Amino acid sequence: MDAKQYANTLQVVKSERITLGNFIREILWELSWHGSPEDSEKIGQGLKEQVTEIDAGTAKTVPHEDVMESLGFVSTSAVYAQFYVGSEDVGRDEVYRALHALEDDELAQDGLQR
Repeated sequence: MDAKQYANTLQVVKSERITLGNFIREILWELSWHGSPEDSEKIGQGLKEQVTEIDAGTAKTVPHEDVMESLGFVSTSAVYAQFYVGSEDVGRDEVYRALHALEDDELAQDGLQR
């Protein structure tokens, strides 16, 4: 679940001092993220192809919950069942929508009581 401000610029700062170590670390980070520019181009092309398949409806997709369970994480349904005992009539999607509608600084307990 994303915060409402996710990917929005919150503040821009200018570092007064960049050390050689900072510079080298950032260059190595950029180079190692997806390898060389050619590797980055190949990965980018693969991602574009995946988006095309998804848009066309030809991609084989797997629900997020299934992926997480296959990795050994507890299912969202099981977590909701633990926290919302006595709320069997409230579905997982309904709880998710309510949580997603909360403001970033709002406590979930307060927001879900609405």
